[in-house]
Amino acid sequence: MLAASKITSQNTLKEIVRHDKSSDVRMMATQQLNRQYILKEVVRHKKDPKIRTRAASQITNQNTLKEIVRHDKSSDVRMMATQRLNRQYILKEVVNHEKDPKIRTQAASQITNQNTLKEIVRHDKSSDVRMMATQRLNRQYILKEVVNHEKDPQIRAQAASQITSQNTLKEIIRHDKSNAVRMVAVEGIRKQNILRDVVRYEKDTEIRLLAASKLRKHRLLKYVLKFDESNEVRELAANML
Repeated sequence: MLAASKITSQNTLKEIVRHDKSSDVRMMATQQLNRQYILKEVVRHKKDPKIRTRAASQITNQNTLKEIVRHDKSSDVRMMATQRLNRQYILKEVVNHEKDPKIRTQAASQITNQNTLKEIVRHDKSSDVRMMATQRLNRQYILKEVVNHEKDPQIRAQAASQITSQNTLKEIIRHDKSNAVRMVAVEGIRKQNILRDVVRYEKDTEIRLLAASKLRKHRLLKYVLKFDESNEVRELAANML
């Protein structure tokens, strides 16, 4: 193995990877490879998935990596190849066609194209993949669509946490059925008039408590102290005056 570590000839290393009986020696030889076409051959023809994974970690050619993700039987090898991808259209293909949700999640984590991410959130069957795609979103109108149409409340809550539009957050608080989602939306509210309306009309005590804790105007706190049905909310308002 020590001898293999000192070899620089790519053809010699290729022969070692092909024929040496020791997996440690073959691994060392693989690590010394730098020719893309030889690394491609290693991934195609070696049975040991650890060596294929190592070879994939040294490949930069995007088309080669795409082929590895498409055809290699080992999820570890496909994951490594996915991590090496940087072309958006190839990453999109991985999400569209890969069966392993962990690999689709990895691909989604590398995507920046907002329309592609929107499509992933709309159509992927895995909540983990949709969550990752949601976390990568930054367009407000797309995040709003996620909250409006996504069934998983955790993903809706994530989308709500990334929204800055006060009017959008107000609509989420009014209409979302999940207390957790509404709570996240309240955390993003800065406008006092919206917080006032939350305290007035929200049925959940914990959400009213959060909204009341963000009030800064004494007249609004006095209103809460006078009219809120919850002792806990009224006590909070009293302590803030």
